[in-house]
Amino acid sequence: MLARQAVFEYANLLSMSDKDFEGFLKNYRELRKLLRTCVEIPESLMKIGHKKEQTK
Repeated sequence: MLARQAVFEYANLLSMSDKDFEGFLKNYRELRKLLRTCVEIPESLMKIGHKKEQTK
């Protein structure tokens, strides 16, 4: 099932114009940036986590 989906995705990418592909990349980068901000751990919490590990 996954292989079939990948083939359709590749076919879609190949059928895009260069302008459409650039738009796709822009949107994909924006999505990736948004997802990364959702899962990033604030630096202040990272420092607290390191302090707890050092006291063990």
